[in-house]
Amino acid sequence: MKVNRNINIILLGLFVFLANSCTSNLDFNQANTIVVEPVVVSNLASFEIQASSFNIGGVEQPSLGAFSNFDVFSDPNLIRHVLEADFYFEIDKGIRRDFTIDINFLDVKDALLYTISFGVPANTSAFKYTIPFRGANLSLLEQTRKLAFVIHLNPGTPVLTSTSTEILKLRSSLTAYLKVK
Repeated sequence: MKVNRNINIILLGLFVFLANSCTSNLDFNQANTIVVEPVVVSNLASFEIQASSFNIGGVEQPSLGAFSNFDVFSDPNLIRHVLEADFYFEIDKGIRRDFTIDINFLDVKDALLYTISFGVPANTSAFKYTIPFRGANLSLLEQTRKLAFVIHLNPGTPVLTSTSTEILKLRSSLTAYLKVK
């Protein structure tokens, strides 16, 4: 019995020691100073266009287009945390012609807000392009609800026919850098 009593006294003493040594003042105000800076990557649009699509009824068409819904920043609570955003485009080009790509940013009523244009030379098979949005340009993203991609063939050869087999592939993504307090 004496052994059990000694063990109980030792355990009680150890508990009192640990209970006093493991406590400290908690500062709950630290939660007000936490800053989180996440980076969010999202796919925007991806499509393939057959070269033969540029030929309708035996006539080469100067341009083709595609639309993509874009409401990533429609929530005003989100856009106020965005520091910057980068649009990234990658084009695998089998079509051996120079062309220009226009990216039109449209609002809820399909009114044009902003256009970005860049040329893609004929002699490249893989083309990459990044468009940064900083400062005042970020408000354009908040208003944008749709992206219109328009591909313009520049004059030249070879002429694209209904039997042309080349393919143009476009992939795009958005990287948003946020700061949340």
